[in-house]
Amino acid sequence: MLFPILQVSKEKAIADEEEQKVQVINVEVTKKQQDCERDLAKAEPALKAAQEALDTLNKVWNKYCKQVTNDALNEPL
Repeated sequence: MLFPILQVSKEKAIADEEEQKVQVINVEVTKKQQDCERDLAKAEPALKAAQEALDTLNKVWNKYCKQVTNDALNEPL
């Protein structure tokens, strides 16, 4: 009768050890997640500004291309 109790105790010790490892990993993952969220929060304004600048550039470039095309079409051969 004593033998199954020893087996259960051994398995519980193993499970407790694994639980501690999981807790350590959880702390590391949580820290990494916080770091990533902080980095993303810093990067998002720059991304938005770059997208707005690109939109402006595209409008200017489109206007320029239309003007050059119109000028080329209006020139006599």
